[in-house]
Amino acid sequence: MVIVKGEQILIKTKDLKAAGLEKFSGEQTVINGENYTLLNSLSSILSYQLNLEKFSLDLTVQTEHLKLNIIDLYQSNRPDNIVYTEDSSFFLNYSVGTIALSQLVVAGEMAWNWDNVLLYSNINIGSDRNTVRGLSNITLDNREDQTRWIIGDNLVNTGDLGGGGYIGGVTYTTERSLDPYQPYSPFVDIPGEVALPSTATLYINERQVRQIDLSPGPFILKNLSVPTGASRIGLKIKDSAGQEKIFDYPSYTISQFIPPGKTEFVYGLGIRRNNLNNDSWSYGTPVATAYGSNPASNTTLGNSIFLSPRDLRIQQSSLLFIGKQRYGISNNLSAGFRVEAAPNFLNGGVQMTTRLPLGEINLSAAVSQFQGRFGSAAALSYSTSGSNISLSALIRILSPQYANASLLPTDDRNLLEFNLAGSLSLSRAISLYAFHSSAPSRYQKFTQRDTIGLNINLASQLTISLSGSRYLNQGQEPDNQLFVGLSYALGNNRNASLTLQRQSERNTLATQIRQNVPTDTGFGFSVQGQSQDSQTVNSNFNLQYQAPFGLYGLTFNSISQDSPLNFNVAGSLVLIDGHFYFSRSIQNSFALVQIPNVPGVVTYVNGQDYGTTNQQGYIFLPNLQPNYGNQIRISADDLPLAYNTIGTSQVIAPPYRGGGIIRFVVEKTQAVTGLLRVKKGKETLIPAYGEISVEGNVQVSPIGEKGEFYLDNLKPGTHQAKIDFKEGICQFSLNVAESKAIVTNLGTLTCTWHWFSLIIRMKSLQDKDLT
Repeated sequence: MVIVKGEQILIKTKDLKAAGLEKFSGEQTVINGENYTLLNSLSSILSYQLNLEKFSLDLTVQTEHLKLNIIDLYQSNRPDNIVYTEDSSFFLNYSVGTIALSQLVVAGEMAWNWDNVLLYSNINIGSDRNTVRGLSNITLDNREDQTRWIIGDNLVNTGDLGGGGYIGGVTYTTERSLDPYQPYSPFVDIPGEVALPSTATLYINERQVRQIDLSPGPFILKNLSVPTGASRIGLKIKDSAGQEKIFDYPSYTISQFIPPGKTEFVYGLGIRRNNLNNDSWSYGTPVATAYGSNPASNTTLGNSIFLSPRDLRIQQSSLLFIGKQRYGISNNLSAGFRVEAAPNFLNGGVQMTTRLPLGEINLSAAVSQFQGRFGSAAALSYSTSGSNISLSALIRILSPQYANASLLPTDDRNLLEFNLAGSLSLSRAISLYAFHSSAPSRYQKFTQRDTIGLNINLASQLTISLSGSRYLNQGQEPDNQLFVGLSYALGNNRNASLTLQRQSERNTLATQIRQNVPTDTGFGFSVQGQSQDSQTVNSNFNLQYQAPFGLYGLTFNSISQDSPLNFNVAGSLVLIDGHFYFSRSIQNSFALVQIPNVPGVVTYVNGQDYGTTNQQGYIFLPNLQPNYGNQIRISADDLPLAYNTIGTSQVIAPPYRGGGIIRFVVEKTQAVTGLLRVKKGKETLIPAYGEISVEGNVQVSPIGEKGEFYLDNLKPGTHQAKIDFKEGICQFSLNVAESKAIVTNLGTLTCTWHWFSLIIRMKSLQDKDLT
């Protein structure tokens, strides 16, 4: 509301605030209970132009007096209709192979998932018929907290400077894959201001990601998700006058990113498990099996740093505790600690990752104590990455007596390790890379490796790889190596390659033609040949067939004299909803689609054709993404004309290595036709030009001159029908029998007129008169 009094212009104060003005105080007055502000009194912060012909008032305001416009760019990509399934399921993966077509090698793993509790175990049966149990555990997941408990066998490791291994016990850890929709990428805020209504277009690494409308004044674009490492954020602003401005914001986020206020951890407590491939129950045995000798010379030493038999017995049947935890402090800083402990053994350390003006550094330090022997270690690494260049460097120092859960004081180690690597993209087709590493070890003395390489991609089909390396071991002659490789995409998922390698004064030429196994069904193969110094030394042929219920392979290898020909079959037996299904090996999750009694319906998973329903209307879907929305869609065009369905698409997220049941509700309906008659006493009437309706069915059929009618979408069964014609209303039961026919002729149907039909008719007429 604007009031004009000569030279004075009054505007409602609340309208100025609604337009975004703030921090202003001018001459105000009350008119009809409303506060008005005199624009003339705000001349120090704004100017205005009144156009009486267009009935418009244009204001130009200093930006510091405009409200800050905060735009939150975060968008959750979690589907609104996602369903997290908790159906009970079981599967048995199997792999059966032969050696020389006479000896069998068998491997299997089984898992039962019930209410997000996973029971798992695997076994291996070698050619010597020795059966070895692999890992066995129970997994309990909490999606809301993104945490996981594992009771039983598990691999635990504390990372850089730390150790680990397989333990039998309890593990508690964060698991981000339980909810991939929770934001876990770095976010940045972009401030700015515009004088006119504008449109902002955001780019990340030259790719458009968003377009936002901006009102005049200062703004902050909050929570823009960016990739880790180096990236460039572009902001193009076009105002209502057509003027454009482009802003560039370089960004760098540490690679070991943890959102501020979040944490990642793993804690394990149990007894070490060793000799996993050969022994089912080897718990508590020591890491080392030799003591008191120098592994390099096989001579006995009296040095106190080597373990005694008593030292080794310390680890027998003893508990091992392993843990690490990292905290996100900011977008550019994370820090944490790690600890490993057992009787008479302790290792602890800290870790920090932070951003530099260009790149990031990671610093780790640790100390250890093993039977009174103290050791220390430290590592410093630097890395930076961008669209065209990347660089990394590492320095790691370990003292001679440093120990962790995987490293005893007697073990060989690199005392001082230095690594340097880099890559440079000269164009989209050409890239260079180089690598250097050097390390003096306790027993093997000094080693060094230098490599430089070049990759060239031509016409997206041909790739040329060139590299040269120099290996240096103290006390030995340098070994210069050369590698030349050609790879050509033949199309139809086929690839051919040719490589030449010179190593240790020997030349090796190898060629291969390969076709990968398709994701649905079909054949894959590889043919390889290799010669050394112009003499054929090996040829290999591998043929595989991917079926809906397994993978079958045949291998011929000329280098194996005893077993040149071998056969392998792998697949899975799945139990879900009381039915068994043969399938390919289950690696992630799976689902059972049910369209009862409707065969031949094409089913799609994330847009990919997975096959058609069987005679029972079921189809098994292997290898879905766990805890992630898989879109399952059926083709409505494949449904018989007599069937209707409520929805043709669902989004489900099965648990890890578990299954889900997807039911599509379909209803069989059919059309009916026939002739209608109304019996009134001894008289039989034709209800011509009336109409017939069925209770619960919105469709109403007109009645023809001879009493003919047609009703669609009726389920088999008994329905209450009503004939409404000029003589009155007659109600009767309409019986629809089960039929495979799309249209069923019911013949002549007779409705008997009762006295209450006249009452209904009279009431109906009264209602029409009232309206």
